[in-house]
Amino acid sequence: MKESAADEEARIVHVSPKKQDIEETLRDALRRPEIIPDELKDDVAALRAVDPNFSLEEFLKGAKVAFEMVVQSFAKDERDTLKQLLSKDLFQQFRDSLDARKKDDTYEEVTLVAILKAEVARIAVKKNIAEITLRFESEQIRITRDKDKKITEGDPSAIQTADDEWTFERDLRSGNPNWTIT
Repeated sequence: MKESAADEEARIVHVSPKKQDIEETLRDALRRPEIIPDELKDDVAALRAVDPNFSLEEFLKGAKVAFEMVVQSFAKDERDTLKQLLSKDLFQQFRDSLDARKKDDTYEEVTLVAILKAEVARIAVKKNIAEITLRFESEQIRITRDKDKKITEGDPSAIQTADDEWTFERDLRSGNPNWTIT
């Protein structure tokens, strides 16, 4: 029995979206402007005057990823990752802490359970340098083990709330879109 054209069309899996689907997605995006808190509108406008493509929403998404990467990389002593994300001075502080931990023959295990909040505390643009300070509230499980893998600090079943304030910096004239944690 031969299938009808409608049945045949229903079985086809379209790999690329239709032009009208792309246009509809773009129209939806334009109808949903980025939500910027009133107290930050002037600061975001100043930042966009130098970088018209800046999106606070996208920045916050990236900052949460960076937060998770730094927390995990510090716990795992992944210095190459830390070096890419941190300013030179901050990386030196992290490296000193990691060296001291290594000397004590201990290591830390951190499980980032959730990022509860990532709120903008401050935005500043000085010439071509943008700084955004965020307040993070997260839930973490932190334990420290000795060389024999015995727990010396913390409880693997206790979730703790951690409050952090991090500043991200970027040269807005640079072609590099990445922000550095300072």
